[in-house]
Amino acid sequence: RRVRDARKVGARPSRQLRDALDGVHLAARRDHRRRDRRVVAATGANLEQPLARLRLQLLEPGTAFERGLERKYEMTLTNRTAGLYPAPRQYLHTEFQRETHNNDIWGFGTEEVDQLIRIYEEDLDFENRLDAVHRIDEIVSEEAFYIPFWMAPYIRIVHWDYLQFPEFYLPRRTQSITDWMVYWIDPERRATLEEAIANGEAIELDGEIDKDYYGIRERLGR
Repeated sequence: RRVRDARKVGARPSRQLRDALDGVHLAARRDHRRRDRRVVAATGANLEQPLARLRLQLLEPGTAFERGLERKYEMTLTNRTAGLYPAPRQYLHTEFQRETHNNDIWGFGTEEVDQLIRIYEEDLDFENRLDAVHRIDEIVSEEAFYIPFWMAPYIRIVHWDYLQFPEFYLPRRTQSITDWMVYWIDPERRATLEEAIANGEAIELDGEIDKDYYGIRERLGR
């Protein structure tokens, strides 16, 4: 098989993690999924001395997600995607604070934010709407009920050689490889691979493993 890294825009690790835990002794259960172990294990080691001690609990993905929806956690690691435009109501309005099983997994809500959301959704003045959503962002940052975390700035794809992709692999905006179902089977490559397997031979290696079509590495200074 071949392993390729298709680069995409991603967030760098946030300094807020240490700022938020500075001087705090923390003994918390960490509900997370198997695919997050590379991040959580490293974070747990980094915070063991002297800031915090984390007791990690590996959960089946569906269970971990359900714990978040039910707000049954001390600390949880969750992945979220975003639309093209801010949608603060579903995450921060008091109408969702009263119930569980929604996107307000932290149970946050205030009258001030409700009013700002109304301005953002209904006001006809663009600057008023912009100011409102910026103020919402400030409030969320001040409340510090969640810490922006880390994600890899690439998607790792493992595939047989006969599975082919466009030169750019993914459009600029996508969440995962399965969002963009554009790939195909090359019959000639499949025959070549099957013959090589039968003969116990290796096929020619593609030396360019890291596919960075959009120049993300350079933009991130790497």
